[in-house]
Amino acid sequence: MELLIVLAVMALAVALAPALLGPARARVAVRTSAQEVAADLRALRGLAVSRNQETRATIDIVDHSFTLDPQGEIRRLPLDIALAFTGPRSLMDGVKGRILFYPDGSSTGGQIEFSAAGEFHHVEVHWLSGLVSLDD
Repeated sequence: MELLIVLAVMALAVALAPALLGPARARVAVRTSAQEVAADLRALRGLAVSRNQETRATIDIVDHSFTLDPQGEIRRLPLDIALAFTGPRSLMDGVKGRILFYPDGSSTGGQIEFSAAGEFHHVEVHWLSGLVSLDD
C-alpha cells in the first residue's frame, strides 16, 4: 500500500514538472539570448574597427533571426521570446531593424528588447561610442 502511495506521488511530480519548469526555462532563454546578441554586437563593433570597414547587424523581429554582416552569419532566436527593436527610422524596414558600426567605433545606435514569462532584458548600442550594454 505504501509503495502505491509513493508511486502516485512520483507520477504526480512527473506530470507537474513541465508546467513548473516551463516559465523558468523561458526566463533563462531570454537572458541567454540577450547575452549572446550583446556578445555578437560587441564582436561586430570590434570587426568594424579592426578591418576599418562598416559592419551591420540586422534583426528580424518576426522571423526571430539576427544577421551579422559582412560575414552573413544568421543566428536564430527562440520563437517563444518576444522581440522589439528601437532605432533610427531610416534603418527600420517593416519588421527589420539595423544597427551599423563604423570604423571609428561609433554606430547608429539602437535597442533590442527581449521578453518572455515575465523576464525582460534589453541590449542597447550607444550611437556615439558604439558601446554595447546589457541591462535588466
